[in-house]
Amino acid sequence: MLSESLPTHGGDISTASDRFGAPEEGWLDLSTGINPFSYPNVTQRAEAVRRLPTSGDAAAFEAAARTYYRVPAGAALVAVPGTQAALQILPLLRPKCAVAILGPTYSEHGKTWRMTGHNVQEVSSFEALGDGDVSVLVNPNNPDGTRYDPRIIVELAEQVGAHKGMLIVDEAFVDTEEGLSAVPQAGRDGLIILRSMGKFFGLAGLRLGCVICARAVAKKIKDRL
Repeated sequence: MLSESLPTHGGDISTASDRFGAPEEGWLDLSTGINPFSYPNVTQRAEAVRRLPTSGDAAAFEAAARTYYRVPAGAALVAVPGTQAALQILPLLRPKCAVAILGPTYSEHGKTWRMTGHNVQEVSSFEALGDGDVSVLVNPNNPDGTRYDPRIIVELAEQVGAHKGMLIVDEAFVDTEEGLSAVPQAGRDGLIILRSMGKFFGLAGLRLGCVICARAVAKKIKDRL
């Protein structure tokens, strides 16, 4: 089947070029949602690209990210090498369980949970997310842009948290809309928020993202990095 031979993830221009040939005018890649106009970097030192980042560099980034995302004092923020890394780690923090994903949405969420043996079900309504031990929501949704009020997200987080469950909210595209993020409520049991540097800032090549969550969950994530 054609679908089996196509790239399984957006942005793989080299594979697409090998299969279809490269257009003379270049590719217009609509598959990833990455901002093509990255923020100009006027302060980067040449040294920064010649050495590995230090623990001090990581701490400085996390401090800056906490300020930018307005993370509450009681919540933790963990820098990860792209939110894809978080998607691969989170299924390892739970025993095999029922995972409800509000879809259709970014396919890597379902893929990473299935690969680790969890029972994944794509649900079609926000209310059905409460049926999972783990619930996954993308807000705004990728690819249709559906938005969910952070107040009902917090209510769902309280519902799943009361049963030792987990609500994962992927906010990769939330930066342009004030008041839509659930980060002000971060730190409560069961609520895990993912933020991406690649989409809004156009810095996908850095492979840099953040997980905002309760401190106990943050420790488990750091142990897996």
